[in-house]
Amino acid sequence: MFLTDAYIKKQLRELNARKLSGEIIEKDSRLSDGSGLYLLIKSNGSAYWRLRYRFNGEDRLISLGEYKYIPLALAREKREEVKRNIARGIDPRGDEG
Repeated sequence: MFLTDAYIKKQLRELNARKLSGEIIEKDSRLSDGSGLYLLIKSNGSAYWRLRYRFNGEDRLISLGEYKYIPLALAREKREEVKRNIARGIDPRGDEG
């Protein structure tokens, strides 16, 4: 499923409404956009972009930033930049092979 800003905002509003009603939220959740990009929504209501990728046969994970500063379109641009770097043999985390 590909995300939309409207869907993300709806999910965050619903989480905040549940918290305001007194419900205890214990688990973090993920909203996937495909190609390794997902939004990690913490139980406290904060949301962070994460990107899973493979480099030299190894699974890796990087953070692309907090949702309130990085909208969906920018997160997608960052994902494409990471893919271009991988194609050039550059690890986005900056680690050596």
